[in-house]
This record gives sequence, C-alpha cells and structure tokens, in this order.
Amino acid sequence: LSGQYRSPEEMKSYLEAAYSRALQLKTLTDELFRYSLVFGGRELKLDLQEYDGINLTEQLLGEPVILLQQHGFTVQAARSEKPCRVRLDVQYFKRVLDNLFDNIRKYADPTKPVAIAVLQEEKTLHICLSNSVNTASTRIESNKIGLRTCAKIMSQMAGGFTRYTENGKFSAEVILPIVEG
Repeated sequence: LSGQYRSPEEMKSYLEAAYSRALQLKTLTDELFRYSLVFGGRELKLDLQEYDGINLTEQLLGEPVILLQQHGFTVQAARSEKPCRVRLDVQYFKRVLDNLFDNIRKYADPTKPVAIAVLQEEKTLHICLSNSVNTASTRIESNKIGLRTCAKIMSQMAGGFTRYTENGKFSAEVILPIVEG
C-alpha cells in the first residue's frame, strides 16, 4: 500500500501473500463461527424473509456449480419448475450451501459426477447433493463440524438437514418448508 516495491512482479508477490493470509483468516473465522454455533447453545438471530424457492435455489446454486466445473467436476443437475415460496435467512442458507460445496471440492472424487437436484415433495422443497467419496484423497478426515453447523442452521429455520455415507457415496439433503398460500 505504501508503494515500496521495486517491480510489478514484486507487487504481485506481495498481493499474493496478502491474499493467501486473507484466505487463511477466512478459514479460521469460519471455523470459529462453526464451533461457536454448534457448541455455543445460542439461537441465531435470523432475518427470515419470503422468497421464490425456484429462483432463489437457481441463483444460489449457479455459482457453486460453475466453481465445481472449474475444478474438473462433472455436474448432473435436475430441478423442479413448479413455483413455490420459502421463508429463510438467505445469508445463513448460503452458508449451508457454501459448506456443502466446499466439502464436495475437498472430499469428492472429481472423476465421478456430482448430482444436484431441487425437488418438491408435498409441502417441502428439497435440495439434494450427492457425490462419490475420493478414496485416494490424502486429506485428513473431517470432524464433521461443518455438517453439524448445517443441521443447526436448518433446524433454526424450521427446515431440515440429513446426510449419510453409504457404499462410497456421500449425500446431503437440505429441506425447506414451503410457505402456504
């Protein structure tokens, strides 16, 4: 910021170092948020608003799907076209989806397709994500705190969250109640 660099390359090096540190801080603050949410026992201060469920999920899923594709994943998507209204806190809901997509990038097998479906069942809207677990990954096994965070956020929004791993496949389902009327 003070302009004390000798070349554009040196400036780029400083910017890359600052960006790397910023990402590390973001990771740490996200972890701190997750721990405090799961173990803090406090209710979230939610800003619940009503949204068009199909448009909202399309918008919130668009960017993460593109990022997956940029990381070499093939994405198979299916979505409901039937209009519906949902009530949620969009910032917390986005945090849930971001967590799930981060997990896919970290733990999924990029040679196998990722399935994403937005479906309606009776009075609920379901966002389902499924992927094959990357058995060749050298990443340390997760403590699942992010998944517990997803469950707590969805519970406090009167929704639901389920996850399971079976035969090398991981699936997560986010459930939102559809607003009547």
